[in-house]
Amino acid sequence: MNLVICTNHSYPHVGGSEKVVQEISESMVNDFGCDCSIISLTVQKEFVYNKVKYYTCPRNFNTFFKQLEILKIDHVFVYSDCFYHWQNMMAKSEKISCTKSIALVGMNNMPPGSYLNKIFLNKIKQFKIITHSNTGKDYNWCKNNNVDVSVIPNSVNFQEFNGQKNNSKFKNKYGINTKYLILCVANFFPGKGQEFLPLVFRNVYESIKDFTLVAICSTIKYPLAKYLQENFERSLQVEKFQYRMLVDIPREDVINAFYDADVFVFPSQQEVAPLVILEAMASRTAWVAQPVGTIPFLRGGVTTQKGEIDKRGNMLLSKNILEEFSQNLKNVLTDQSLKTFLGEDGYNDVNKNYNWQIIKKMYCDFFIRKDKYE
Repeated sequence: MNLVICTNHSYPHVGGSEKVVQEISESMVNDFGCDCSIISLTVQKEFVYNKVKYYTCPRNFNTFFKQLEILKIDHVFVYSDCFYHWQNMMAKSEKISCTKSIALVGMNNMPPGSYLNKIFLNKIKQFKIITHSNTGKDYNWCKNNNVDVSVIPNSVNFQEFNGQKNNSKFKNKYGINTKYLILCVANFFPGKGQEFLPLVFRNVYESIKDFTLVAICSTIKYPLAKYLQENFERSLQVEKFQYRMLVDIPREDVINAFYDADVFVFPSQQEVAPLVILEAMASRTAWVAQPVGTIPFLRGGVTTQKGEIDKRGNMLLSKNILEEFSQNLKNVLTDQSLKTFLGEDGYNDVNKNYNWQIIKKMYCDFFIRKDKYE
């Protein structure tokens, strides 16, 4: 089978969706014997990595459509309804003769009642559908409209996460000498909540001073993302606590950061199934987060109470919730027995329920017949 995955962002860019797409494509090639290509906006020129072919996604839809024809594909898989050509792919779906599927990833570009949502519902029988949980708005929309959907959770590849907690590789490389390392890994998009972290850590600093906040992200060319990142960095510069702002660092360093971290913080206001929480769990790192997406159903961390939801679907971070977030962080940071318990509890949960060795077979079953891997 010849599978093509269409996505806005992919390897070598680093982010949750990029990692999911990479794991899917490499497993379909190396574990299940398929041909697989990725068409991505972030690819600058054609290359091959781990037997997966990467192509630049043309901005012109007709050129993109011809690209699909040239590749002679059996199955085209769109990762997220935010994909640049998704609207045109729906409009011209009858001309795309192969099997077509999409991972809705929260359905953020097609909210119920929207123009795109109505187009999708009209074309729904032409697409196979994946959601990453059975609790999100995308899954609920499918069920409310009697649409068949396959639930395939996000997961962690334990071939990457096979090191030791607090291995000091990251601390030594980046010159971090404080007692505590508090980690946040998130790219800058509206609703990720990084702008609230300075206030959180200002509260923490009142009672705990020997820590370094490490914020890791990738470069995003989206103008608003760039603005959010620059504003975040400016806000950190006036604070008294230590911090490191690290951009586009190697994947190996990101993994070592998880292992060296005492606590992982995730202030995101809207999520589907955040991969970074699973990665914290795989590294036995306790986490503190907002109760968004699948986070309330995961083990190994502490969430605040639910805040009010604005019209964009973001959980509002009121002063009380931010204070609760700060207190949760301080509790986990200073209670070694709690930190250890949460780390082990999260590791056991992700190893049992969100292990890529299990999840990859679900993708194979979705794309091709189950007997292909038995």
